[in-house]
Amino acid sequence: MSKRSLSISTMSLFVGLGLVATFTAGTANAAVTQDQGNSFSGSSIFSISSGQSLSQEFTSGLSGPLTKVGLGIQKNNSVTNLTVSIYAAAAGVPTGSALASTTLSGAQLNVIPTGQEVFDVEFTSPAYVNAGSTYAIVATSTDQGGFYSWYLGTSYPGGVSALSSGGSWGTNSFDFTFQTYVDVPSADLPAPIQQQFGKPASGTCNAAQPERLNSGGAVTGGWGESWAQWMNGSNGGAVCTRTLVYSTSLGKWVIA
Repeated sequence: MSKRSLSISTMSLFVGLGLVATFTAGTANAAVTQDQGNSFSGSSIFSISSGQSLSQEFTSGLSGPLTKVGLGIQKNNSVTNLTVSIYAAAAGVPTGSALASTTLSGAQLNVIPTGQEVFDVEFTSPAYVNAGSTYAIVATSTDQGGFYSWYLGTSYPGGVSALSSGGSWGTNSFDFTFQTYVDVPSADLPAPIQQQFGKPASGTCNAAQPERLNSGGAVTGGWGESWAQWMNGSNGGAVCTRTLVYSTSLGKWVIA
């Protein structure tokens, strides 16, 4: 596998008393690896219509940005939109807000298979998954009449499928065909970096993010609240904090 250089000069930025970021130079190996998967079990399919969503839970075996999923879906009729998202999963169903999402439309939908093939969906802002944690791949559409179907797979031990109709999720007794791909950190990648700034007196950390924090290609958001000793003249205080890791496949920093 070819090796490419990642040229990032060591740089420290400060906003007021808040440490913004520290980047370290390094070299990156492309290491997008297929992790989880479930093969076709035959020709059986499960169709979806407007107002419904299908989900497949999986247990990640690797840690890193989830850059792509492969879905055993089939195009049946005229297609106008399809949204594929990644959620955390609990008790077999998606929970919380989407960790990553992409909506396909127009020419992107013309290549959805009409037969038994795996269709790849890539995330430009991927979710960071942790080995041993459960997540859910969710497919949904506003098209009428059931424009696509998801092929049933063999029995997958790391999760279950689910159906949402009217906003309520219920698990199924079967699993779908899918694949997950994780950008596994390489030994010669830059180390993860932490970004912090002082917690604003009002409003959210996401809204208060300094513009310069996107200088490494990271997206806006993903902030949590913590405590740091360097605040208030080294007496400690509340800060907004997040951790970034470098994605070789995307060529930029992503939120861990």
